[in-house]
Amino acid sequence: MGETMSRRLKFHLGGEAEMEERAFGNPFPDYEAAASAGPATGGAEDAGCARPPPATDELGLPFRDDGKVSRRVAGPRAARGGLPMVASAGPAPEARDVSSPRPAPRARRPEPEPGARRPAPAGLPPRGGLGGVRRVPPAAACLPLLPSRCARGWGAPGARGPGGRGLRRRGRGRAPRQPGGAERPWAPTTRPRDVGAEAPWVGPEALRGRPRDGPGPIVQNFTKRIQTKIKDLLQQMEEGLKTADPHDCSAYTGWTGIALLYLQLYRVTCDQTYLLRSLDYVKRTLRNLNGRRVTFLCGDAGPLAVGAVVYHKLKSDCESQECITKLLQLQRTIVCRDSDLPDELLYGRAGYLYALLYLNTEIGPGTVCESAIKEVVCAIIESGKTLSREERKAERCPLLYQWHRKQYVGAAHGMAGIYYMLMQPAAKVDQETLTEMVKPSIDYVRHKRFRSGNYPSSLSNETDRLVHWCHGAPGVIHMLMQAYKVFKEEKYLKDAMECSDVIWQRGLLRKGYGICHGTAGNGYSFLSLYHLTQDKKYLYRACKFAEWCLEYGAHGCRIPDRPYSLFEGMAGAIHFLSDILAPETSRFPAFELAPPQRDRKI
Repeated sequence: MGETMSRRLKFHLGGEAEMEERAFGNPFPDYEAAASAGPATGGAEDAGCARPPPATDELGLPFRDDGKVSRRVAGPRAARGGLPMVASAGPAPEARDVSSPRPAPRARRPEPEPGARRPAPAGLPPRGGLGGVRRVPPAAACLPLLPSRCARGWGAPGARGPGGRGLRRRGRGRAPRQPGGAERPWAPTTRPRDVGAEAPWVGPEALRGRPRDGPGPIVQNFTKRIQTKIKDLLQQMEEGLKTADPHDCSAYTGWTGIALLYLQLYRVTCDQTYLLRSLDYVKRTLRNLNGRRVTFLCGDAGPLAVGAVVYHKLKSDCESQECITKLLQLQRTIVCRDSDLPDELLYGRAGYLYALLYLNTEIGPGTVCESAIKEVVCAIIESGKTLSREERKAERCPLLYQWHRKQYVGAAHGMAGIYYMLMQPAAKVDQETLTEMVKPSIDYVRHKRFRSGNYPSSLSNETDRLVHWCHGAPGVIHMLMQAYKVFKEEKYLKDAMECSDVIWQRGLLRKGYGICHGTAGNGYSFLSLYHLTQDKKYLYRACKFAEWCLEYGAHGCRIPDRPYSLFEGMAGAIHFLSDILAPETSRFPAFELAPPQRDRKI
């Protein structure tokens, strides 16, 4: 009695203390505060403002006006503040032929007394009400800092940055230092709010006489910090993998997960070195198939599916087809009615279904025939209907699932992950089944939400503790977003946004930086919501979680059992950081599928 009362009091009065045990307090300002403070922090650099920056290094936005992560940095620093002088408002100057002789440099203006306001240069209005001026840099100042998406990769043999000096380039490409030695990773994204039509936006490329790839200046090198960190973590990971279990071929904790990571780096950089490295790990996994499990994350389906994709990209069609054939041979176990196989993602039918859908999205439609996919989908639906009848919940929840006799809610073991897979366009579930079976089941799960906006780990659990992809809002949010895409009802988007707020507040986890139950996996929810809404608030949140991951190992988090694996350890954090570099094409590994070819942005 006393213990029960104590637990109730802890839940009602001490919930915040228990949350602190599981997550760090979020030290970052939310998007609205950062955006409104843009002119005071990043905005000063945005406008070439000569006044000193504020002491804080936490405000400002990490992407351009078009929402893309910054990839360039503007050149020369201001004389005293260390700020780059970038183009801003004012009439666009006439483009100068870069081959013509450079004009003689102007004499330097004497420095004003401390605290004095600098006068505005001729032809440029002062920044309204904020103090400071705008200065337009010479064309040569606007040098690219980093290679494009299809340049050489990070740390790969032959990888080189601009000027042929790789990622360690110094000089103009170096980020400005702030007072106190702090380096701000964010580049401002908003145009000055006090600029009217009479003062058009002027970008650095306007001075070069050629178009740029997106509006808005880029003044910080957050991208460079990520690339440098990826290079460092890859070296640590490769060293640590020397002592990893040689027989673990799973995507979750084993060699297939490492192959997926290198396949991801190849996708982001187009560097063939990463694809060949992925092949090395694929060959290792294919030698260790054991036949005990059949799913993508924890069974043989993962190594075979990833192997098929890697061989396909290397034009080895014979080897690719051999992997596909072996994968389809596992289907007998999946659809057998006498099988005690669960339906969840990690160890069950939904995990095998993902492997089939993965092949059709990565290699091409028709790689796996529709009849094979339909057979697996029908097995999942029949299993859910059977349990729902047994539990007498057929009207409230037509599709009910359990794992180890517990009705889990989350993405890894629960209903959110199963419903998410059934709603995938590639699964070809008919609209009647989606409307009459899947939709009411999703609504049943929605009604189990806590007042905080989080979700329980199982239907019988009333404790609001876990904010992980595997258990809690970070997994359920993907189901809600997919439901919004399929059913076009605003309630699903609203719930997804509330999940995002929970993840933002409680998602910096003490369990580590991984994907399954770590900060990187929680960060993917923001990237997915950004894809859906194009609201830069969610890209900002994803970048802030990435900034947390840049301090990998510095927060005193727990060390996972497999510290270098994809879903528990370092490889997952690297995967997330690499997706921050290409947020428009990012996707949660071994869970989200690439959009259909016709929907992809070119």
